[in-house]
Amino acid sequence: MHHAVSESCPTRLARRRRALRRIGAGALLAAGLGAAPAGTAWAQSDNTGPLRLIVAYPPGGSADILARMLGQKLGQLLNRTIVVDNRAGAGGMIGLNAAAQAAPDGNTIYLCALTTQIIGTLLNKNARYDVVRDLDPVALMASAPHVLVVHPSVPARDFKEFAAWLNSRSGKVDYASGFGTLSHLEGILLGQKLNVKLNNIPYKGSSQAVTDLLSGTVSFMFDSIPSSLPLINSGKVRAMAVASTQRMPALEQLPTLVEAGIPGYDVNNWFGLFAPKGTAKPMIDAVDRAVAEVLKDKDFTAKMAQNGYTPKYGSSAELARVGASDVKRWGGVIRAANLSL
Repeated sequence: MHHAVSESCPTRLARRRRALRRIGAGALLAAGLGAAPAGTAWAQSDNTGPLRLIVAYPPGGSADILARMLGQKLGQLLNRTIVVDNRAGAGGMIGLNAAAQAAPDGNTIYLCALTTQIIGTLLNKNARYDVVRDLDPVALMASAPHVLVVHPSVPARDFKEFAAWLNSRSGKVDYASGFGTLSHLEGILLGQKLNVKLNNIPYKGSSQAVTDLLSGTVSFMFDSIPSSLPLINSGKVRAMAVASTQRMPALEQLPTLVEAGIPGYDVNNWFGLFAPKGTAKPMIDAVDRAVAEVLKDKDFTAKMAQNGYTPKYGSSAELARVGASDVKRWGGVIRAANLSL
């Protein structure tokens, strides 16, 4: 009897060792048999499966185009297939919720229109998640500045004349935007800086807003450069200034609002990558480095420019700083205007 037991113990141990080898170290950690801290799966395992890239906008738009361009390049550098997951709706909140609820296992990243998302969260008191609080920054990659355009009937040839005209008609000038959008808050900020009252006329979409601008129903709006450029070139609208910290190549003769005489109006519409909270820092660093490499590709950045984006690389730390700055800026604008959804 003793002899039978002594022979079976090594047999069971051998079988257990073989089973553990088949399971692998990753499964041991997942089962809680390792001492590694939470959020290390991305860094410690050789993830080769699909990497989901959440985009809070529908297919075909400029953000979706950027995501698919980026996905192809990142996939090559990270040796993974990037799958774009469009989660459109609710002003970007559906995409934000999906990213915040995803497991921090290294299989999800989120392309965020940071400024727009921050504004939406600040306005919506019932928002479940906050991009700055509930996600980890990965890399800053672009800005998509707006241009201030006016109807040709506005008697102003440059921004100085436009500002004087607004001051002479405080409370009587209408501008187009979507309620709670960056364009809306850019108008509010302009009024605050000039100390004039401007009337926001909200639209459900930019196409409707542009239609009323072209008809003269409203006097001005802040719009994306790709959308406005054909109208500017054809003389259907007149460009006053760019809402950005730097001039745009497509409108290089047009000053920024700071250059035009509005100190502190250095608005940027930032885009960056985020990951679910708790994602391992080594993998965040890997994606960060990959984004920096992608933005060195001149063909890639040229395509970005065609879609209205200005390439702007920033590390995860820089993206965190930009996010905190935008929260402070737009939070102040929203409180001063007493806005909420």
